[in-house]
Amino acid sequence: MIKIGRFFLFLIFILSSVGHAQVVLRATVDQEEVGLGELFEVVVSIVMKKNADVGEPRIPNLDGFVLKGQSSSSKTSYNMVQTPSGMDWQSQIQHDYKYALVAQRTGQLSIGSFEVIIDGKTQTTQPILIKVVKEGTRKNPRPQQRPG
Repeated sequence: MIKIGRFFLFLIFILSSVGHAQVVLRATVDQEEVGLGELFEVVVSIVMKKNADVGEPRIPNLDGFVLKGQSSSSKTSYNMVQTPSGMDWQSQIQHDYKYALVAQRTGQLSIGSFEVIIDGKTQTTQPILIKVVKEGTRKNPRPQQRPG
């Protein structure tokens, strides 16, 4: 009888943990090689299946970079998915925090980990390595947009 009781407690624990928000946190950059003084963008994305209490990312030390601007956006999408009990709606919530940066010196530079508090727990992104070269020496320079 005790084994059955422990089994049910274990089952309740497993089922209750399934309801918690599944969160994917990542930081990406639009270019891995930039020219000195060239603007580039870092995006911190938080993607989850269920709504969670999410704080704004804490910006790491930006030694070698200047923060020129930042913005954020959120979106929610719903998809119809097949579940064991039939068709059901599944939501996906995404928060993007965008940071416009400019490199101040050449070399292999690192942008440290961004920290985000999600449901009271601190999560971190992986650091990002950026190769900064002298102006005009990039292999594949990004075309400049003309004001129009």
